[in-house]
Amino acid sequence: MPRDLSEEVLHLLRASRSDQGPMSLAHLSRALGVSSQLMTSCASDMVGRGLAQPQMSLMRGVPTLRGLMSQPRAAVADPS
Repeated sequence: MPRDLSEEVLHLLRASRSDQGPMSLAHLSRALGVSSQLMTSCASDMVGRGLAQPQMSLMRGVPTLRGLMSQPRAAVADPS
């Protein structure tokens, strides 16, 4: 059965406590059992669609996506 990786990531982000800060892409890929390359691609797509907030860090002076935080509930359209 195909999986909607974006929905699974959103479920994990919403289940996390806000005081824990963003979830790293490495943590998300381990939790969902997918490769880091697939998680990076999915995370970039989610940020582009406005489903998640990025956590960026500078790697040799270049901003790099390192993790995700969920959007506030009001900002995310309810699919139902």
